[in-house]
Amino acid sequence: MGLMRVLDHTGDLTVDWEPSDVNALKKARELFDQLGQQGRVAFQRTGGTREFERVEHFDAAAAEIIWIRPIQGG
Repeated sequence: MGLMRVLDHTGDLTVDWEPSDVNALKKARELFDQLGQQGRVAFQRTGGTREFERVEHFDAAAAEIIWIRPIQGG
């Protein structure tokens, strides 16, 4: 099962999917694309609980994807 977490000022939105569930995969992929177009940054868990790497494409086999807003200077 995959899990996508969207972290922002409102809290933590979670979306999950089973690789065999076509509808859930479609919704997760659409959300991934939408968030990427908004300029958010995605990281996929690669190993232990604290090992992540930046990703630009949805991976249906991902265990966890976390979205954050980029840091803005001022």
